[in-house]
Amino acid sequence: MATTNEEELKIPDEKKSGEPASDEDGGRPASYNQEQYYMSGPKLGIIIASLCLALFLLGLDTAIVATAIPKTTERFNSTKDIGWYGSAYFLALCSVLPIGGKIYSEFSLKWTFLGFFSVFELGSLLCAVATSSKMLIVGRAVAGAGGSGIVSGIMTIIAHVIPLSQRAGYMAIGGATMGISTISGPLIGGALTQKASWRWCFYINLPIGAVTAIVLVALFHPPIRPNEERPVIERAKRLDPIGAFLLTPAIIMVLLALQWGGNEHPWKSATIIGLFCGFGILFLVFIGWQLHKGSGAMVPLRLLARRTIVSTSLRSTCVFGSLFIVIYYIPEWFQVIKSASPVKSGVMNLALFVPQIIGSIIAGTMITKLGYCNPWIIAGTVLSAIATGLYSTLKVDSGHALWIGFQVLNGVGAGFSMETPLTLAQTALSGEEAAVGISLVTFFQFFGSSIFLAIAETVFSNTLTSELTKHVPEVNPTTLMHIGTSAVRNFVTPEQLPAVLAAYDKAITSTFYVAASASACSFFAASFAEWNSVKAGKQAAQDESQTEK
Repeated sequence: MATTNEEELKIPDEKKSGEPASDEDGGRPASYNQEQYYMSGPKLGIIIASLCLALFLLGLDTAIVATAIPKTTERFNSTKDIGWYGSAYFLALCSVLPIGGKIYSEFSLKWTFLGFFSVFELGSLLCAVATSSKMLIVGRAVAGAGGSGIVSGIMTIIAHVIPLSQRAGYMAIGGATMGISTISGPLIGGALTQKASWRWCFYINLPIGAVTAIVLVALFHPPIRPNEERPVIERAKRLDPIGAFLLTPAIIMVLLALQWGGNEHPWKSATIIGLFCGFGILFLVFIGWQLHKGSGAMVPLRLLARRTIVSTSLRSTCVFGSLFIVIYYIPEWFQVIKSASPVKSGVMNLALFVPQIIGSIIAGTMITKLGYCNPWIIAGTVLSAIATGLYSTLKVDSGHALWIGFQVLNGVGAGFSMETPLTLAQTALSGEEAAVGISLVTFFQFFGSSIFLAIAETVFSNTLTSELTKHVPEVNPTTLMHIGTSAVRNFVTPEQLPAVLAAYDKAITSTFYVAASASACSFFAASFAEWNSVKAGKQAAQDESQTEK
């Protein structure tokens, strides 16, 4: 691997506080010196821009799919698979995310990131050429596995090449990038779906992703770290593959149980009960294995003994689950109930995403000045709980003022509370624990999305079937769910349409009860976090770490 010249690397004069991590404290040799990775100059700017481009694609991929779903369900007659287009992605992402951080600590930053990014691009290609709903779901899972390495990789690279005093600014750039991708996703997805084909929602990742790959190959040349000098087999053993082998099927089982329960199989069926039992057994074995592994575990359980880490993890699980239910089902409501085109649906979604960016900027600015995250997290969860509860009151004839106002309220709340837990978590972590703690909170963000999307899909399917059977018995619910939501109006007669739309409205708005419950739970989770100031959090975290030892 090429070495980095003095212009690319800058060793600060000041010494980093604390002792280097030992094998017992994180697997790094005692000679490890993080300062050797710091960079400066134009090349750093170009590399950061390429990483932001990768982050943009990741955010775009999540947002764009929601707008394209109605056309994909129509193409494959797969309304019942709506939840899996999101769940498969997040299932794979959160299954790989815990071990992804370990991979980055043992192998080359550059080639590990490019490897994960290539997997994400492969998943996008599979989705673009999909010939069935099952193939699309597989493509989403492959993209999710690759996306897990993009999320953790960008944070890991920034932590290795930028001094701590400067990281906040670069993280703000990343947050703005995600906000822009969230806004542009529905618009780009709507335009591509309406003017070209839904397949271009996935093809678009390939040429843009190539730019990121070329820049990193050409300009990013990190030095070889001490861990990378160990034999490959030794490094592979340190990844805790047994932990990953136990956790992945456990997550798959609980998601399948939630997806199939009351839909493919009765809740009391042997299949569903068996899946829940299998999840419980594997998860208990996984916890036992993590305790046995100690500091070398894939998920360091000692961090879960800290009140703030538990609070931020639970809150992230709930708030991301709530938000992604809204992101997936509000476009459905616009396109089915309001007969909005994909492009118009994206425009209507701006009432959610623009306030989200504004709320994030306000919270970040005020936390920097005042030092405390807790007030903004609590305020955000309250606003989100109110907004998602109000979504459930939407009717077929609801006017613009209602769905715009509800989205604005929800957007501000999400902006206040989405990313601030990551900042709060760092006030309870010492320097050597920060990367592991952030990865843990990030895992719970995506795991929550998977769980709550699966629950929402179950609620949607069961409610739609019940409402159609009750009010429009001559319409076959199974047939209607298989034709795709955007084809509903053309499938039923004018006489049947009002009752069918009312059934869809009931089914979609029922999912918002799940979102509201998640937001309410996030409020209670946020309320027991410690009130640590970011201005004094580092010293407090170091004191707590020393106390545990």
